[in-house]
Amino acid sequence: GVLQPGDVELAARIVARYSQGRDAEQVTLEYKDTAGDVRTLHVKPLHADELSQAWML
Repeated sequence: GVLQPGDVELAARIVARYSQGRDAEQVTLEYKDTAGDVRTLHVKPLHADELSQAWML
């Protein structure tokens, strides 16, 4: 699919929530975009009350 604005940041915040940095103020993540370029994001880990119930299995 096509990435919508905010998709990468949301994905990074979810990853940060389940990382060792879940209690940190901010987490730094690196990812490769579709062109193969490495990008760096600084995000606040997603808090439990921000998780949509629709995402739960």
